[in-house]
Amino acid sequence: MLKTVSVIVPCYNVGAFVRKTIPTLLNQTYQCLEIILIDDGSTDNTFEVLEELSFIDSRIRLLKNDHNLGLIKTLNKALSLSTGDYVARFDADDYLTPDRISNQINVVEQDPSVDLVTTFSDYYDYKGRYHSFVETFMGTGNFSATFIGLFETPLLHAGLLIKANIIKQIGYNESEIAHHIEDYVLFMNLLCSGKKLVVLTEKQNRYHYTRNFTSVSNKNKELQNEHVIAYSALMLKDILNIELDNTTHRQIELRNFSDWSYANLVKGISALKGIKKEYVAKYSNEISNQDKKEIQTWVALRTLKMIVITFLHVSIIAKASVLYVLFREIAIFTELRAYRSIFNRVIGQLNNLR
Repeated sequence: MLKTVSVIVPCYNVGAFVRKTIPTLLNQTYQCLEIILIDDGSTDNTFEVLEELSFIDSRIRLLKNDHNLGLIKTLNKALSLSTGDYVARFDADDYLTPDRISNQINVVEQDPSVDLVTTFSDYYDYKGRYHSFVETFMGTGNFSATFIGLFETPLLHAGLLIKANIIKQIGYNESEIAHHIEDYVLFMNLLCSGKKLVVLTEKQNRYHYTRNFTSVSNKNKELQNEHVIAYSALMLKDILNIELDNTTHRQIELRNFSDWSYANLVKGISALKGIKKEYVAKYSNEISNQDKKEIQTWVALRTLKMIVITFLHVSIIAKASVLYVLFREIAIFTELRAYRSIFNRVIGQLNNLR
């Protein structure tokens, strides 16, 4: 007997998208779905469009909040209403490949020890045109993902499929620090409690992520960045007992930072290398070579990003010193992903001009 997957989809002012995006969910090759759509007090025609869609597919459970509850409370409401064996996430302005849920179900059904499955992602613009490959999520193992989680959301939330009993037990944190970073907090709770992760990396499994600049997250980017920095500080303290000074932490994070200088760059790179060294040493008896490689790749790409952004912001005289740092860190370019990251940045910028 097929297991039911409850797909929870909070919707807020996505009327311009859902007529095209929700059908990619309805047309999944895995058909045993419970689709929970909750309109969170939209001010556009979101509910009307969702209502039309609900008339053509009985698997849809459509609800409307009396007022805007916000994403986290709406997610918890959807969880409380779900009845499936698994829970999957989907953002209402994104697209799914036809076999996404089927491929994820195959993983957890073939290996019952797996608790959650997610994917990599491609960026698409608001018109549905390919933009670039998302380099942010690159950990595929528990230890590499946890290391990335010392600094930022380590995994793709919208690509998640998880055992229902696990996510219902943990739920979405509704405290102030979790606002706009509910995915970050959720994943670190899961990883730090030892839940087994699988990431599907193949292109055919990639999530189609829409760069929607009108989304709630984009409108609250500065606050989101502050919460990421604050939660990252908690993770560094809890996992490695490391406390960074504010300037160094923001240099590594590259969030809400303006004190660009050669000295801060060098300090940030040194601190990042030290954190990597302590983390790998702490878990030396458990961490796999693949995890180590993914951690090294993430550190190399973050180092490159710090160097490039600092170079763009400092004076002409200081640029020479930054180039020296790049020369000193030339080993970055032994990482193939460094070239792919540069390529994707270029492609992304060119696509922005379309």
